[in-house]
Amino acid sequence: MATAPPAEPQPAAPPAEAQPDTAPPAAPTPPEQPPTATLTTLQWLLLALPLGPLVLLFLVLDAFYPARTALLWTDPLGQKLLGAEFALLLFGALVCVGGFAVSNRFVPGPLGLAARGAIVALWCVGFCVPAGFLLVLGPSAVEIQRNVILVRH
Repeated sequence: MATAPPAEPQPAAPPAEAQPDTAPPAAPTPPEQPPTATLTTLQWLLLALPLGPLVLLFLVLDAFYPARTALLWTDPLGQKLLGAEFALLLFGALVCVGGFAVSNRFVPGPLGLAARGAIVALWCVGFCVPAGFLLVLGPSAVEIQRNVILVRH
């Protein structure tokens, strides 16, 4: 009986680590960006949003009481009041932009979110509400001042 030739030993499969990787290489993760002081679109929107109701308030008052609102730009006291209102709004906007920039850069996480919420509240309550108050009561203040001056003379 003939014996079969001895079988050649088969090479062992290379270990799993040695097999070539057929998966595409993973995209490198971008380096983490440091916090920046740049304002986001939402922050600019939150800064501009309260100005819309102020403009609307002025247009409604001017439509119903044009002679009274005209006192704000025809009378010298009214001009001073309008100048003070615009200065107040400009100062408030600069404070809020600076506050947003500082909180974006140095206050991360939930504490930063709370700080930015406080900045928006300060902008609305501390600067926009007094400007609306001046639009509503400024003409009355000018009329009262005129009457006081007329009574004295």
